[in-house]
Amino acid sequence: MIVSQKKYELTDFEWHNIESYLPKQLKKELGHSHRQLRKLINAIVWVARSGSDWQDLPTKFGDWRTVYIRFLKWQKKKLLNAAFKELDESIDLEKLQLNRECIINCVNRKETV
Repeated sequence: MIVSQKKYELTDFEWHNIESYLPKQLKKELGHSHRQLRKLINAIVWVARSGSDWQDLPTKFGDWRTVYIRFLKWQKKKLLNAAFKELDESIDLEKLQLNRECIINCVNRKETV
């Protein structure tokens, strides 16, 4: 049985509810692109809701390493906390960044770039 990828993404209603909680800094970082920000937040939500590893992130979200590194950067600055608390208190942002295999792969990628 194939589960729809949309099942794990934000609905328009959820996006509307959390958008105001996202710091303007995130949009600035992405060149003020509303679409790109939603895509990245959807990618993070997809990993959280699906329970999958970052490496399993569907390619429609972009390279999983890029998404993961951006997530780590934002999480370190606590830029996502308010939005994710509003969205769903069961999403544990700390747990998402502790995927050891992913961290090793991202570090290896960074060393080869």
